[in-house]
Amino acid sequence: MHRGFATGHELRRMLYVSSPLLTCAVAPGVMIALSALGAMSLRTALLTAVCLAVASLFAWGFVGGLRMGGGRLLAVLAGLVDAVLGVAIALVKVSAGH
Repeated sequence: MHRGFATGHELRRMLYVSSPLLTCAVAPGVMIALSALGAMSLRTALLTAVCLAVASLFAWGFVGGLRMGGGRLLAVLAGLVDAVLGVAIALVKVSAGH
């Protein structure tokens, strides 16, 4: 970032900050790998990955709501808003043929 490689504390901080993005990429990768190994069809793997992604959106919204100090009720509300937005985006993509 500043003409050098991150080490130690900087690297841990960068991983902590980007962990939601990294964890959101794990579930689809695992599902597609299971499909490639013949454990499930590709369609089932992709649908499962979408469901896991929406659940992940809810979880990270909930965690973010807790970290902001709004209490559990507002954290659940934040998680639900994130999940509803994720479902809406998925539906728009499906209706557009992606």
